[in-house]
Amino acid sequence: MNIVSNSSDKNLLLNKETHFRMDLGWEENFQEFERETLRSIINPIDNFETVRYIHNEYIGINGISQNDIWYHFYFFNSDNPPTYFGGLNYEYVGLSPEQNSVITKSENTSFFSLEFYKAPSGEIIDSNNRKLVFTKHLPIPLGEKVFYTPIGREIYLPIFTGNNYRNKENMFLFWFQDDTVLKGSIYKGDTFYVTAKYYNAIDGTILSFLNSPKSYYDIVNESTDIYHRMVVDKNDYSYIIYSGNTSEERIGLDNQPVSFYAYGYYTKSLI
Repeated sequence: MNIVSNSSDKNLLLNKETHFRMDLGWEENFQEFERETLRSIINPIDNFETVRYIHNEYIGINGISQNDIWYHFYFFNSDNPPTYFGGLNYEYVGLSPEQNSVITKSENTSFFSLEFYKAPSGEIIDSNNRKLVFTKHLPIPLGEKVFYTPIGREIYLPIFTGNNYRNKENMFLFWFQDDTVLKGSIYKGDTFYVTAKYYNAIDGTILSFLNSPKSYYDIVNESTDIYHRMVVDKNDYSYIIYSGNTSEERIGLDNQPVSFYAYGYYTKSLI
């Protein structure tokens, strides 16, 4: 390109091969855009790692700081009408003391299933909006044992604990480290709802439980009578369980266990 200037000629002369490179940098920008698009579509960075959450520390009845968690499951007895009195007894679901005393951990037998649900934030949980996210099984042989005088043997009770010395697995729950994997989901957040069922290998029935005692023929309100509320803390990877789905009364402690009460009248699960 030549620029010729004189008193009579003030023209700008451009050679044919002159290129002003108006697209300078376009190719690099497009390549970066392409890379970002491929990263978001082909390999998004989501944290699918799960971590172990432990029952939040508390001072037990012995005055010692501990993480133990306790669960009690009450069945209806054989009174007329049935009540929960003496309900920590497998006899009321068909397991005789003699059978109970010879159960081993290797047997495929009846078990409790703790079911952990999530519900959209701000909504009251029910069967229409809940989502089951994980379960935890408690087989009979992981429960407490006591000496039963009438047969002179030890039998199991529907009482479960987890501590640092035995049944450690009962203390722990596993969940995502953060909510990355749940982005865009209505089920984000740190609140869960837990209920329980008993799978009876003797007669094949599934028994539902309530979060508080009710009479045998009472009508059940799912939103208020079924679940205990659990909140996880992602700062120290712990969890706390509260009585019912709205209260702030902490349970799961050695003097205040997570208690479930059999749903009367029907033998099979309705929920």
